[in-house]
Amino acid sequence: AHYLIDADGSRVAQFVKESDTAWHAGNWCYNKHSIGIEHVGYASNKSGFSTALYDKSVELVNSIKSRWNVPIDRNHIVGHYQVPNGNNMDQCSPPCSAGLDSCESDLDYGGAGHHTDPGYYWQWCQYMEKLGGSCNCNDAWSLWNCTSDGTQAWRCDNGKLEKQECVSCTVMPVGQPDECKPVSVEPEPGPEAGPEPETEGGAELPEAGPSADAAADATPEGSTMSDAGASSGDGSPATSWGASDDDGGCSCRMSRASGRAEWWVFALLGMLGLRRRR
Repeated sequence: AHYLIDADGSRVAQFVKESDTAWHAGNWCYNKHSIGIEHVGYASNKSGFSTALYDKSVELVNSIKSRWNVPIDRNHIVGHYQVPNGNNMDQCSPPCSAGLDSCESDLDYGGAGHHTDPGYYWQWCQYMEKLGGSCNCNDAWSLWNCTSDGTQAWRCDNGKLEKQECVSCTVMPVGQPDECKPVSVEPEPGPEAGPEPETEGGAELPEAGPSADAAADATPEGSTMSDAGASSGDGSPATSWGASDDDGGCSCRMSRASGRAEWWVFALLGMLGLRRRR
């Protein structure tokens, strides 16, 4: 792999230049178009990975993104368990996007060696949110699961991704939902009682409203109110990025050849634990 992050997040080792191909994925197409990050830990450990490891990994991914324009989404930030097995299917097929259990048990994924890391207890939603992206419902379980720092719990309930903000979160035995002590939301204060309205001859005096000029100043001509943010279509890059003189990884791109769309990995092959679940 290109990088290795220690279990406590204290150290990052680089073994291969980003501009060179590492043989980490068990799939030659993915090796050529990705940067591999190994994380020290045990995929079978329900206590999962340390918060410091997640934070160090996020720091590393952001550093790589600054050089290679990697889109922060789950089509480009993938686990070893999602890599197609080139012995059974096209090596350049998209990563497995089904639920965790389905991808891990499917012999068509996990690369040629059917790797299942980083395992069931890697917190994809916690990780993607720290990166500034988002996870999918297939990245969470049907029961509430605490994040490593105990500040959140996530679940996928009938196809709907849900998140709780927690004061604390208690990890329960497998098969039971983790227990989140929710952050209390203070009710908004109601309007305070004001003075009695002035009257003149028994009739209420109307309050002075804004003048037409003031209203015009508040809303500039031609402006409209809208939700923040903008849609970027399907997120596919319109042009390709070429390698620079700096140390870097894949040249994230979408190409078309012979009238047929070809899929590229674009990005990081991340989240590789050192021990398989099985």
